[in-house]
Amino acid sequence: MSPLGPDSSEIGDALRAPLSDLGLDLEAVELTPAGHALVERALVADMALEQELVRGLPAGERRQLAELLRRLLLHVEKAP
Repeated sequence: MSPLGPDSSEIGDALRAPLSDLGLDLEAVELTPAGHALVERALVADMALEQELVRGLPAGERRQLAELLRRLLLHVEKAP
């Protein structure tokens, strides 16, 4: 997996869909065991990157950043 996400070789093993759904209008897919593992690795990598990004901030500034990001998320979720 690259730092920015899975490469195309990993994605091929990550999803399963009925043959009838393999057209461009694909609506539902299911993660395979490889897909679940891929998601788990991506989440772990994301958490590590987040920790690295804020490592230099004092605890008070990390709390302030977390509060500002929480408020931003609430605003974005309300937007049409």
